Amino acid sequence: MAPTSHCYFDYQQVEDALFEPSRCGGYIPVEKVYSLNPVPDSLQEEAKHHILGVQANLWAEYLVNEEVAEYQALPRMSALAEVQWTQPENKDYADFLQRLTRLTRLFDRYGYVYAKHLWPERQMPSRWLF
Repeated sequence: MAPTSHCYFDYQQVEDALFEPSRCGGYIPVEKVYSLNPVPDSLQEEAKHHILGVQANLWAEYLVNEEVAEYQALPRMSALAEVQWTQPENKDYADFLQRLTRLTRLFDRYGYVYAKHLWPERQMPSRWLF
């Protein structure tokens, strides 16, 4: 499952386009990704077994370099991974944010570029240094 509404990671992570490197359009925050139910209740029962997992889309025509690709994927890819491996009834966004905050230590250690809007104290003072 890769619905445009939840899984197009070339879309902006925050509403203010001035602070986003991608100009693709659309807006999908981490919380929206986390809210995805890959096997929706509205799906007919006989179709549900055909859902094998989730997928993110990151169309590269708007990505100028590897750092922008990392920024567009992280931390949303972490949210999508948890969607894949956690039963919907066990998901808890507040708990996820705590785990995600710990996970960003690895992002930092390995020099990954990621969206820091969930941690305003970590954001760069210039909108052009993401």
